[in-house]
Amino acid sequence: MYLECRLTGNKTIRFKLDESNPVAMKYAKLVSMVRESGESKVDYTSYFMWTKDTYPTDSLKQKINESVKYFNENNGYGAELEYVTEVSQENLNKLHFEFEHAANIYLPDELLSSDHNKSLDKRAPKCPDLDLLAFHLNNINNSIHALESALMLSDSQLNAYFSTYLRDMTRVNPSIPLEHDDYEKFTLEGKFGDLLLGYGTTGKNLFHVYKDNDLNFFRNGNKPSPQRAITTNILAWFSEDVDHNAEMNKYLAWYKNNDLIDVNIDLLDSKNALGYIKIGDYVPTKLLQDRHRAIVVRYYAGLDVLDIFITPK
Repeated sequence: MYLECRLTGNKTIRFKLDESNPVAMKYAKLVSMVRESGESKVDYTSYFMWTKDTYPTDSLKQKINESVKYFNENNGYGAELEYVTEVSQENLNKLHFEFEHAANIYLPDELLSSDHNKSLDKRAPKCPDLDLLAFHLNNINNSIHALESALMLSDSQLNAYFSTYLRDMTRVNPSIPLEHDDYEKFTLEGKFGDLLLGYGTTGKNLFHVYKDNDLNFFRNGNKPSPQRAITTNILAWFSEDVDHNAEMNKYLAWYKNNDLIDVNIDLLDSKNALGYIKIGDYVPTKLLQDRHRAIVVRYYAGLDVLDIFITPK
């Protein structure tokens, strides 16, 4: 069974799904369910294997600021998020913190994709279109993470990946809860061409906090939001290989060196869902077989995802 992504430039990219992995099969089921609705659409915040010289930083800033403008003008309480003028990790961390709190305060629980921070004082909805408000808040979240990718790109090191989400335009997108054994499949390892289950939850898990060096994350009682469900979101790894144990050691050292052990969280608990679950492998076309990794990335860099679907072969 394969996942095929149809791209601009008359190109496609394919992945062989791991049929022995129940999570991969549940992901395939979700994609098929959404496509059967007849009203599926690839999320417009999808991003595809950008390189440093092709990354759409200005476009993403514009998307964020359009959504910030909608929130500021329509939340009904005069609350305001800050516009993005300069892209830095510090600025993105601050906006992400404020976005999370805004979502939990101004959206009803049924429109939240995670249950963290529900202890915040919720306001009665005043926005005339709550679905549109949720759309713009989620766009801020997705675009922040896309801009964080731009900060990691360099001319000297291969650091590329893509993410996409197939939306059902007729209903709230379906999801499948992760089961107990699924949490053992999460890994910090990344190898060129890995297809990974995407992070289908609003907010940051503990590893995201570390990667963003977000030392202010835990202020005001902010809580991490580990992944709890399988969605149609995917992420494909086209960067340098990363070793799980090496990443885990750096993660634990970061918490120790910054005196964060007192957050009273078991840092080794598998329910923290650190990293991603691998669900498949990249299948190169004849044109790209045995070609250098940088050539593969350059071939696909900057394209848009038009559609995704499951095929038997």
